[in-house]
Amino acid sequence: MTTDARHPMLRAKRPLIITRPGERLAGDAKNSIEIGSDAIWIDGFGRIGKTYGVRQLIQTDAWRPFPMYMIEFTYTKPAKPGEGYFASSLLLQQGQTVSASAASNGTLMRAVRMFQEEGHRQGAEVIGVAFNEANRFTADEYEHVMSIVNECEKTGRIFFFFINQTDSGRFGRSAIGPASLS
Repeated sequence: MTTDARHPMLRAKRPLIITRPGERLAGDAKNSIEIGSDAIWIDGFGRIGKTYGVRQLIQTDAWRPFPMYMIEFTYTKPAKPGEGYFASSLLLQQGQTVSASAASNGTLMRAVRMFQEEGHRQGAEVIGVAFNEANRFTADEYEHVMSIVNECEKTGRIFFFFINQTDSGRFGRSAIGPASLS
């Protein structure tokens, strides 16, 4: 067995160091989950550490108020957005295969079952799903998220981390009218 005698910060796999912004994010996420919220929005300019902060939350569990299964997805810019694309994206990022002829609602339910099964396998009371590039969501994508929430509420709880880059251009939840989100 060999050991790496170099300083920990010079190694390829560095230690996880939680800074004050990470502690604030952990506290805000914990409080949101405890009061029963379905999501937390993490807004900021590009390259300031939003995704890294959520990845720290995924890697640690001291902040979690309940046993959680956490997973991260990146929402790519769709050529033809829709329920089928949304659900297929979730499945494909987890190494699942998706039939081109699969019904969109069946694909969405498969993604929901994937979350629930892995959460159950890990003994989770809450499933945490992080969406990187959530600024690309339209009102329709938020509707798909609500379908996931409604399905998961039957057997447990799901909580979302929406990571939004506020300087990304025409996409952004601020472009969605308030009536669309209710």
